[in-house]
Amino acid sequence: MSNFLVDFGAANVGLATVGYTQLKADGTVAVARTAVGVVAFGHGVYGATVTPGALATAIQWDTGQTVPSYAVEDIAIAANIKQVNDITVTGTGASGNEWGPL
Repeated sequence: MSNFLVDFGAANVGLATVGYTQLKADGTVAVARTAVGVVAFGHGVYGATVTPGALATAIQWDTGQTVPSYAVEDIAIAANIKQVNDITVTGTGASGNEWGPL
């Protein structure tokens, strides 16, 4: 999960319609729009804790109004990297040194 914020400015304070859509690299929808979990922080700033979809590369925020405002935020690649522990490489390097656990 990652935290995302958007600032729609003072003209968009107190909206209950702000939501986001997760987009793929080609701009198509990876995860459908939702407003669940979106929190208003005041002064037109909104945020949400998001679990990025497998193919999602960006969050597209919108105000949800009849004529919405939009903002796009990249999803950091690091959010999708899983930690790997206890890697062991075996063999002998070109220098003759043996490799062991990393």
